[in-house]
Amino acid sequence: VSSAYKLLSLRDNLNPDIQRSEAHLFFLSLTYDLALVELERRYGSAEVVMQAHVQHLAAMQPFKSGDYQALFEMATMVRDVVTSAQSLNFQQEITHSTVVLQLATKMPLDLQREWGRTAYSLRPKTASLADFDKWIDGVIGAEESRGANFLIQNNKSSSAQPRQNQYNGPTMLYTNMEEVRKENVCQICRAD
Repeated sequence: VSSAYKLLSLRDNLNPDIQRSEAHLFFLSLTYDLALVELERRYGSAEVVMQAHVQHLAAMQPFKSGDYQALFEMATMVRDVVTSAQSLNFQQEITHSTVVLQLATKMPLDLQREWGRTAYSLRPKTASLADFDKWIDGVIGAEESRGANFLIQNNKSSSAQPRQNQYNGPTMLYTNMEEVRKENVCQICRAD
């Protein structure tokens, strides 16, 4: 992952007030590593970053079977945590099984059973968040191959109301896809 994408991810993961007060850190001439060092100096350490990620995971609302958007959001959140932990050399957080158990309870029963089988097959090793990330990536791939569209809210979602505590963290893939779509529109005929 390039430094520019990491920098975008870091910026998107910050509170809007901090984004405004530290806007100078997010110019492309500055690297991700330098921006992270400056933010750590001002606002905390890698432990604080990881704690914020884990709090986002814990705040995720349970979802029902067929809610592909919520499944995609969960997969994105997990990938962000695993990637951040690896880049910060903060492996103890992603092996914390309580986080994985909490996530599993937020999924529909069919996915909980499927994850349980996967976690059981890893024994005697305790399933880590990295293991969960690998598994949920496979679930997303299987759903995509069946034709699920994760970027458009499914009409059969768990409720007609907007999701509470919706994750607005560093979803680089979705953000970049939206930007590419906007840039690829023909100005004459308004087609892609």
